[in-house]
Amino acid sequence: MPDNNLLLALHTYAAQQDENFTTEAFVHLVRHLQIHEPKAACALFDFLTGGKLRFDLCDCSKLQIKTQWVYSGGIPDILITGPNHFVIIEVKVEAELGDMQLEKYKERLNSQNETYKCLTLLSRYPVDLGENENNIVRVRWHGVGRLLEQNLSKETEPISAMLIRQFLEFLKERGMAMEKVSWELVRGVQALMNLMGLVEDAMVSCSDIAKRQKLSGTTHNGFSFLINGTACWSGVYLSKPQFLVFEAYNVSKAAAKSASVGRILSKADPDFGHFEKQSKDPFKWVNRIDLESEEVHFFALSIENQQKRLEEFVETSASAVKKMTP
Repeated sequence: MPDNNLLLALHTYAAQQDENFTTEAFVHLVRHLQIHEPKAACALFDFLTGGKLRFDLCDCSKLQIKTQWVYSGGIPDILITGPNHFVIIEVKVEAELGDMQLEKYKERLNSQNETYKCLTLLSRYPVDLGENENNIVRVRWHGVGRLLEQNLSKETEPISAMLIRQFLEFLKERGMAMEKVSWELVRGVQALMNLMGLVEDAMVSCSDIAKRQKLSGTTHNGFSFLINGTACWSGVYLSKPQFLVFEAYNVSKAAAKSASVGRILSKADPDFGHFEKQSKDPFKWVNRIDLESEEVHFFALSIENQQKRLEEFVETSASAVKKMTP
């Protein structure tokens, strides 16, 4: 992690509010640019509306930017309003669109009297909007990153440059801003394969794990398996490869609060595992190890000690899941 990046540091405490955190951080930057770097702000407004609307410096100074605007039809993530402008922006990082979410926003947009109106989906991944494709502007986070990179290279006042750099680092660390592919690709892929080999060996040595199989995709790399019939997965998400993750799905939170499980979860590490509400199912339990942390020093360890550290992580995580699923 880049040294002294406030956004990255705070984000570790907001994992379950990922999209809200990202939205607030982005809007904070845009509001600052609106005052101190209006040309850069206008360029961002143009981009966020897909060039459908154009903003001059006079427009920029009159715009108001709100987050989590509440009305009867929903709660859009970002609302940009002015004397003649009404722009709704729905922000997505990892989550999917809600049922009829954009259709409801479009109805609200059509009821507005402003001359310049736009509905935008700002997402990390490509989204197929079907019949709505021509009525909704689609932009991606990597485009925001590229535009900020361009403005950073121009003459900016020091505080603006610092805020842009912080947000850019935040996007890049999370894999949301694209960078030029370099020679590190080859060594990086090889290192990932080596890590997966160590993880698989750690699972082989764990007697609680059954029916292990490789389960990877465009966003993740790891293994699925069962513990007492409970579906689990362990591996890395490619957006955050510094974390090795262990997840157990459809876990009863009430059962996990039993005294025996509580002792395991507290351990010596108060951050050992946490629960997350799933979109359709009850809860999933998530444990992870930060391979870059100073406490772990994973990359400085010998291969024997790396293997031992991963075996300990898998064994303690599996033991906790086993206690939750009698």
